[in-house]
Amino acid sequence: MSIHAIQESSVPGPLWQLGSGAAASLRAVQPSRLAVREGRAWVTWGDGCDRIVAAGEALEVPAGAHVVVEPWQPEGGPLRFGFGAV
Repeated sequence: MSIHAIQESSVPGPLWQLGSGAAASLRAVQPSRLAVREGRAWVTWGDGCDRIVAAGEALEVPAGAHVVVEPWQPEGGPLRFGFGAV
């Protein structure tokens, strides 16, 4: 499992990379955007709703919301995404 941040200006905040089996638990302090740069993300909201977000897509995350992000890559490979205030 691996998770680390890489700075890139095309997505909000730092660019995160998750390897197979990893997950990131994120809470939006202010209105934020989760933008997938590479791969597909399985995003679970605090209310238990799941969404799949593919490369080039983004989700608006309201202030106070909690999301868990995991790679959803049947073929393997990393998930790269940005998460930051809008």
